[in-house]
Amino acid sequence: MLPVEVTFWNSGPFSIGFGKTERREGRITFSESRVLIGWSPWIGVSRGTIFEGHIALYHRNEPLFVRGPHKEAPFAYYDVAGTSDFFPSECGRFVELGEGLGIEVVLSNTGSLRGAEGHGNARIYTVKTSFLS
Repeated sequence: MLPVEVTFWNSGPFSIGFGKTERREGRITFSESRVLIGWSPWIGVSRGTIFEGHIALYHRNEPLFVRGPHKEAPFAYYDVAGTSDFFPSECGRFVELGEGLGIEVVLSNTGSLRGAEGHGNARIYTVKTSFLS
């Protein structure tokens, strides 16, 4: 069994006016080459917020994992941004030293007149390539 490294990313707080969309991007870099094996994303907003959003993980500008749409409204609620995604067993994405991963979270205030507050975060699961030799 190989040791799994967990890297945490947080977008920081969003404050979104009615009808507005906010986007946050981040970059995750490592001190050595890694194999990406999965992630666990999450989008959170204040209770009663009417919004739509997504969160995505990129490598070489290619989306690897996308969660969303995440939507909350007075009479509709569904959440697809709360579980983990992993590549199949014995599979992963090689991330060379210096490449890193991109992450994006987008939130749109689709109906909260008072404004909306929220944030996104993710746990990124990798294995150091030094353990694979």
